[in-house]
Amino acid sequence: MMMTRSSLTRGVCLLICLVPMSMGLIGCGTDSRDISMSTVTGKVTYKKQPLTLGQIVFEHSTGEIVAANLGPDGEYTLQVPVGDNRVMVKSSEPDQPNPDPNGMPRTLPGKSRIPEKYMSFGASKLSFAVEDGENTYDVALSD
Repeated sequence: MMMTRSSLTRGVCLLICLVPMSMGLIGCGTDSRDISMSTVTGKVTYKKQPLTLGQIVFEHSTGEIVAANLGPDGEYTLQVPVGDNRVMVKSSEPDQPNPDPNGMPRTLPGKSRIPEKYMSFGASKLSFAVEDGENTYDVALSD
């Protein structure tokens, strides 16, 4: 079958029109910027004592992640997506220089101040359902 100049032109025009339309469909879905956010405040303790150094991290069911540093009394405040969130807490001693001058890496990670299980979303088994408005979530860690 031989293509004439006019059918070739129509095919190119059709392609030029359809490609941008199909590109507009790519990326459709939930945009994390459309998730409602609410304030969550709380205090993190370990063995009934405030955890004075570290971070609390929330992961929303959409994958959105937010984190806050813990204050000197173990307190935190941050904006968290409304809905179900998994939670983890990280707290370690400061990194130390590697005693081996030729060693890699140059610094060694500091020892964890809390059990390792709390430093992973899956292992921590911590979760919090954030609601519209003000929320309080105190976290009491133990061995």
